[in-house]
Parts: sequence; C-alpha cells; structure tokens
Amino acid sequence: MSDALVTIAQFHGSTDAEVAKSAMDSAGIESEVEDVRLEVHNEDAYRAYDVLDTACPALPMIEEAYEAPAEVVCKACGSSVVVSAPRIAAFAGVATLGLAIGVAVGLTDAAFFAVGAAGLFLLISDRWRCTECGASWN
Repeated sequence: MSDALVTIAQFHGSTDAEVAKSAMDSAGIESEVEDVRLEVHNEDAYRAYDVLDTACPALPMIEEAYEAPAEVVCKACGSSVVVSAPRIAAFAGVATLGLAIGVAVGLTDAAFFAVGAAGLFLLISDRWRCTECGASWN
C-alpha cells in the first residue's frame, strides 16, 4: 500500500473523528485521525467516501393521538379562568406551628414526622382558585 495519506473529512470535534475512524475500521479501511481530520490511503479514498456517505435509516414516526389535558372549570360559577394556587404559605404555617408545639412538649421527633405528613398533603395535592368568583377547591 502507498504511504500517501489524503484527508477525506474534517470534523468539529475529536469524538466525531473517532466515530468516523471506527466506521473505516469496520469497513476494513486503514485510517488515521490527525487533529480533527480523518485521513486514509490515497487508493482507499473513494471507498472511504462511500462509507461516510452511507445513509442511516430514520426511525419511524409514531403517530399517537394527542390528548389535551382536561379543562378545569370553576364549580361555583362555571368560569374557565382558573389558576393553580400554591400551598407553600399553608405549609409554612403548619410547619412552624407543628415544630413549635413539638419543641414545647418535648416531642420533636413526632413534630418532625407531622410536618413531613403535612408537606406531603399540602405541597403535592393540586389546589385551584377561580379568578372570577374567588372560589377555591382541590
């Protein structure tokens, strides 16, 4: 084989160049990566172009029906202008009160678990508020 190497591709990163070199190795073409250039022997250049130009089949598109989330409607007035109401203020109040009572009676472990239970209930469950009439619900 001739020692003359020709650059057949230049890449933006060394990882891409190494992947291309791996493709050459799989096709039985000797290649080298110099900086970010892929080089092959002159007589293998056409075959190397064919290896790099090989198209990969695309994944088939999965056609699934899109289901829009159910619209939340106010139970009091029927308005669809509702917003999610955060419960962080209620949790902060319950946590402060629970820990204060726990420390006062010497049951800090029980207070800690009560605050954890309140956090699960208050922070996870949804709370909705109507901007039209001000009604709120879970």
